[in-house]
Amino acid sequence: AATVATPNTPVFLKTLPSGLQVLGVDSPGVDIINVSSAPTGCSPTVTNTVQSFNLGQGSFVPVQLIVSQDAARAYILADNLGSVLVFNVGNQTSSAIPLAGDAIPIQASLTPDGTRLYIAASDGLIHVLDTEGGSDIQQVAIPTDISNLQAGLCVGTTSVCNADLIAVKP
Repeated sequence: AATVATPNTPVFLKTLPSGLQVLGVDSPGVDIINVSSAPTGCSPTVTNTVQSFNLGQGSFVPVQLIVSQDAARAYILADNLGSVLVFNVGNQTSSAIPLAGDAIPIQASLTPDGTRLYIAASDGLIHVLDTEGGSDIQQVAIPTDISNLQAGLCVGTTSVCNADLIAVKP
């Protein structure tokens, strides 16, 4: 397998749907790594073409990478930022969607159409982000009373109880 030089060691790697590019997250940015269109064997030949893009948010510690189904955008959650980093793969620009109350994202799930990003956050709320408008449009509390939630999430806990897994049902 070929070795490709990136500015830093990527924490996350994800193949884009075309199969010809790999997206790598390495603070303070992302890398697009091009792969051969005619792979041989288990490891495709990697070209030494790496495009690196600084996301403009300074140093961050990535905890999750989500790529939209159409591969148009990549969403990066970091455990030291109160926002979600957005990388537009097509035009190679970046932005950030701040979470209300400067909450830190823990885990997220994107709707199949890519219009909403649901985020479990450090403030104990589920934040609903409008990815097209770039805003945190709703914060939903997680019931902590067993009469409101069958499983009784957080009932009987003495420490802070935050959701650390979230899934969107299509």
